[in-house]
Amino acid sequence: MRRIWIGIGILVVLLVLGLVVMKITHQQLGAVADTLKQASENRDWDEAVVLAQKAEQDWQQKRHWMAALADHADIDNVDEIFAQLAVYQQRRSETDHAAACAQLAEAICDLEENYRLTWRNLL
Repeated sequence: MRRIWIGIGILVVLLVLGLVVMKITHQQLGAVADTLKQASENRDWDEAVVLAQKAEQDWQQKRHWMAALADHADIDNVDEIFAQLAVYQQRRSETDHAAACAQLAEAICDLEENYRLTWRNLL
């Protein structure tokens, strides 16, 4: 009978850890995605660049945490789009910059969605 309770205890601990990781991931990535959305919608070039650079700094700080949890292909995709964004900033290509920011926000939201507790993710 003790073995059943030990097993139930382990499952409860795993569930709680999963919920904590989901909450942390939502908080960390949600802020980065929101900043990128603001950068994509901003018409002032200098402010859009500042917002995009802030989002990239935030991403670099959180990247190691996400690399421990997420699929590396998704993380590499985000890094690749950030590299494209740097080129758009150098060339002052406003339309491409806004599109890349929107694409990055969507990629980060997708990364966050992958670790949210939903029926889709369970099945």
